[in-house]
Amino acid sequence: MFKPKIYLDNCVYNRPFDDQRQIRVFLEAQAKMYIQRLITEDYLTLAYSYMSLYENKDNPIEARQTSIIISLKMLPCLLTMIKLNR
Repeated sequence: MFKPKIYLDNCVYNRPFDDQRQIRVFLEAQAKMYIQRLITEDYLTLAYSYMSLYENKDNPIEARQTSIIISLKMLPCLLTMIKLNR
C-alpha cells in the first residue's frame, strides 16, 4: 500500500497549545491530532528535517518544546532532506 509522506511545519506542532476558544485554532488543532493519529496508525509517514528540530529548539516555552520532541521521537518518523534540484 502506498503511504504518503507528510511534512508538518513547527507551527502545526504548537497549535494544540494555543487558545482553543478561537474556532479556527480549535479546528487546526483537531486536524493536527487527526493527522498524528493517521501517522501512528501507519497510514501516513511523517517526514521532518533538521530544521524542525532546530526551530523547536528556539521555542521559548520549555514544556511545549519537550512535548514536540517527544512527539517527533514517538511517531514513526522518516528523517528526510528535501532536495531542491529534483
